[in-house]
Amino acid sequence: MNIKDILIYFAIHYEGDYSKILDAIKRREKVNGDEVDQVVQSLSCQTLTILDENYPYYFKEIYRPPFVLFYHGDISLLESPLRLSVVGTRNPSIYGQESTYTLLSNLLEKENVLITSGLAKGIDKIAHEVALESNRKTIAILANGIDYCYPEENLDLYEEIKEKGLILSEYPNALKPKREQFGQRNRLISALSPTLFVPEARMKSGTSITVHWAIEQNKNVLCMPTHIDEDSLPNALIHDGAKMVLKAEDIFEELHF
Repeated sequence: MNIKDILIYFAIHYEGDYSKILDAIKRREKVNGDEVDQVVQSLSCQTLTILDENYPYYFKEIYRPPFVLFYHGDISLLESPLRLSVVGTRNPSIYGQESTYTLLSNLLEKENVLITSGLAKGIDKIAHEVALESNRKTIAILANGIDYCYPEENLDLYEEIKEKGLILSEYPNALKPKREQFGQRNRLISALSPTLFVPEARMKSGTSITVHWAIEQNKNVLCMPTHIDEDSLPNALIHDGAKMVLKAEDIFEELHF
């Protein structure tokens, strides 16, 4: 039994709850070595702890850096040189769907960019699918257990990313998502990439939480404009200084800035 296994055990035992894991560490909670080994060995996924050499620096710098990341797939993708996080509404308009697809397709046709998103319906799904269709890599960061797909309708996409990309979560096993975990997950989506692209979203939405994290983490925020009479988070962000994206080259320039 080593320190890494104890961290993994705590992360499983306390279901990824950062506060409870931290409290267990501070209290030097006693553990049974045989139980630790049994619990760790029961995992169907792989793990990356904050003590590992290849734990990304950009996660160490954020609020509540995960003690343990559970994953399926290629963990080396976390070191990809060109990374772009894409988030947006779960119910995009036809304009939002078509424009997101076109912009990302044109970008990935020319650039080997890794796309990160949250496997949600709408913009997230489009971003992941475009990456796979373009034979590029993609990372899905979950707000639930690593072995649970939410929403269920994205199960085929989950399995394809698991095989060809990377599925990542700070929550173990098949835990179902809790409402507060989506906001916490979003800090990882924004942290993973230097740039966050928001094609379409409402003012009060999960996307606004990701943007909040991105600004706090000093990330670049790019937005696609929509009609002026819409409830549009991108329009508001552009008004406040976010870069407007009208063509794939606008994203390309930011990635190489």
